[in-house]
Amino acid sequence: MITDGSGNGAGPTPLLDVRELSVFLPAPDGREVQILDEVTFSVDRGTTLGLIGESGSGKSMTALAILRLLPAGARVEGQVLLDGVDLLSQPLTAMKSVRGRRISIVFQEPMTALDPVFTIGYQISQTLRAHREFSRRAAREAGIEMLTAVGIPDPSRRYDEYPHQLSGGMRQRAMIAMALICQPELLIADEPTTAVDITIQAQLLALLRDLNLTRETAILFVSHDIGVIAEMCRDVVVMYAGQVVESCSTDDLLERPRHPYSSGLMWAVPRIGSHADELFAIPGRVPLPGSLPDGCSFHPRCGHVQPSCIEHPQSLDPVVGQLHHRVRCHRSSQLDLPGVLDEHPVSLIGGDHVRSSS
Repeated sequence: MITDGSGNGAGPTPLLDVRELSVFLPAPDGREVQILDEVTFSVDRGTTLGLIGESGSGKSMTALAILRLLPAGARVEGQVLLDGVDLLSQPLTAMKSVRGRRISIVFQEPMTALDPVFTIGYQISQTLRAHREFSRRAAREAGIEMLTAVGIPDPSRRYDEYPHQLSGGMRQRAMIAMALICQPELLIADEPTTAVDITIQAQLLALLRDLNLTRETAILFVSHDIGVIAEMCRDVVVMYAGQVVESCSTDDLLERPRHPYSSGLMWAVPRIGSHADELFAIPGRVPLPGSLPDGCSFHPRCGHVQPSCIEHPQSLDPVVGQLHHRVRCHRSSQLDLPGVLDEHPVSLIGGDHVRSSS
């Protein structure tokens, strides 16, 4: 669901409502560096929202900020509303009843997220016992049942094994089991398929999709893979340099993106059967925090740049006639950018090869 951050939209209250979330971290030279800049989006109950962008765009930092897992010295502005209650205004001790119980997270690399000195089963059962009144025996039975639910073979034996004894795919499944053991309302999946092969990836995505459908678990899916987002998510938020640059339904993004960066992300994915002489890549790289250019943060990499893009920043505004499609681009009303179904132009980012609707 896309909101304007005002909280005045029609319809039921979203499960998670992130409003103008900004994060500042201390730098070694004593300065304060802004990492996130007024990030705004919401997740309805039982729905899936994709959060995409290149490495360094702020996706994982957003996930950590929601759960208040930021490094020491971080300063946060804005609101993170869970069922209307601002998590950022609550005592830090109150987060103990939220993490793992109402909101769970699956990290990108399970070998760094799982404790190597404890068995898989112990870590799963302790998560359950920390939030609910379960005996050791009942927690073990529930843990084995959850390992079965996430598709781990011989769960009774795997329950007593250590993380290094499991394959990458099984470790990731164990992480999902740990995240779901308390039946949270929201699951944050931070690049959960990055470290596994394509077969295991398909199995994990099918598992998450089934959990969303059968348990109505809302999912915030963090990824750089537009193909995975297209398969998993109803809505999508595109991030660049700590900002939301576009937010809309996944279908709208695939068919008619409104920001040059969004269009570039889709065309940077290699395509089966493509006869192009070389793969497309967005020129340049994401700027480092604290060294953002003036005006639009994307303008040094954009072939459609005009003086206004360099001189003035752009707010995240609704697309004309589409209340739930928002974009941060001075030229969004002028450009007709290619989606995934369009023929790949000679130069996707260059203005000479982009159709103009004005």
